[in-house]
Amino acid sequence: QQWEDSTKKNRTTPTAKKKTTKALLQDEINKLARKIDEHFGYECIDCDKLLEHNKDKAVHGAHRWNVGGHENIRFNLHNIHAATSHCNRYNTEHKTGYDIKLVERYGQDYYDQLHQIDLQYKVLKLNELELKAALKIVRKLNRDFQTHLTGHLDGAMMRAYFNDLIGIYK
Repeated sequence: QQWEDSTKKNRTTPTAKKKTTKALLQDEINKLARKIDEHFGYECIDCDKLLEHNKDKAVHGAHRWNVGGHENIRFNLHNIHAATSHCNRYNTEHKTGYDIKLVERYGQDYYDQLHQIDLQYKVLKLNELELKAALKIVRKLNRDFQTHLTGHLDGAMMRAYFNDLIGIYK
């Protein structure tokens, strides 16, 4: 009895960690990138497999330049393309497949521009108010996605359009 009482005191109930505005914005930007690729019927940017958009967490917003080392372009839609969760998390050839598919999908010029994007936007400093404003915009774009579909020939053009509307990368 005494042992049971002492172990009860040491138990802590796990609490959910509240996401930061930056993390919420990243989630919404990734969702927008996935919607763009779904609209154009694109396959996984790494392996060319069909993406199962109807399955929860089966499709990721995969960054060509990882967020940890390239904080400055973490929200840039040109840096985020839909991939299977396996390719994004576990594939050791992730960047090789990504680069090949970028060239196949959009051409060498787009690929070359993407490889300069990190230099184009060297620093990204957004305060909490700017993050919240961008989050509000991106949530609205995701809600109203169907109203933004006309006039875009491919995913690259649509990414540029949405980047302009979001206003982080001017």
